[in-house]
Amino acid sequence: MRTGHTGGAPVLCVIDADASVREALCRVAASMGLGAQSFASIEQFLTDVVADGKGCVLLDGSLLRGGTQLKAGLRSRGLDWPMIVLCAGVDETARHEARALGAHFLLNKPVDAQALFDAIAWVTDEES
Repeated sequence: MRTGHTGGAPVLCVIDADASVREALCRVAASMGLGAQSFASIEQFLTDVVADGKGCVLLDGSLLRGGTQLKAGLRSRGLDWPMIVLCAGVDETARHEARALGAHFLLNKPVDAQALFDAIAWVTDEES
């Protein structure tokens, strides 16, 4: 799914294997006035992302093990986008992996819409 992205507004890239989660998170992006791109996997993201400005990555915590590949792919494109990890059942392993990836936030799924809204606003404001 790709929603409109205008001007200097960051694009939110949602990487989650669950299509319904991707759709819901893209709706959150739209409510914030952000464009969104959604991907079922890190591999799909690295192949299909349209990187034409500022962005933010929302990564499903079950994909954290592929984080090194994601980080390298962003770096190779010259993208220093902030990352938010959404994890069902945050534990010490998830905290460690998210920290190692350089994630700005690690939030529990199901995520509170206001907490997600605030986290996205925080990291996209930092990058401005």
